[in-house]
Amino acid sequence: MELYKILLPLEWRTLTLKRRTLGAALDEADGYVHLSTAQQVKETAAKHFKCHNNIVLVGCDTNLMKEPLRWEPSRSGMLFPHLYGRMDMDFVLWHESVCMTNGVHLFPNEIIST
Repeated sequence: MELYKILLPLEWRTLTLKRRTLGAALDEADGYVHLSTAQQVKETAAKHFKCHNNIVLVGCDTNLMKEPLRWEPSRSGMLFPHLYGRMDMDFVLWHESVCMTNGVHLFPNEIIST
């Protein structure tokens, strides 16, 4: 299964250099890496990254994750994937820079469904 992580450009650079990360400050504070499905990622960006014009969308293969992945309730009781461990470059399939126009992040249509 493919899941998605939104990172700021500096967080992406850190991941590429160190090859693993505990995630953003929110991830570290919560004790897990927040991930999203294709259906959740736009809302995640709007809620948590609305002040960031540039973000990096990272596609991750759950079959390659060695750390526990749990589906837990979050917004409106919807189940969100949480990775209890480090995010590792070994399960990153691809990444794409995403810019904001008129207050909305423009995700590639072929990647993220509406």
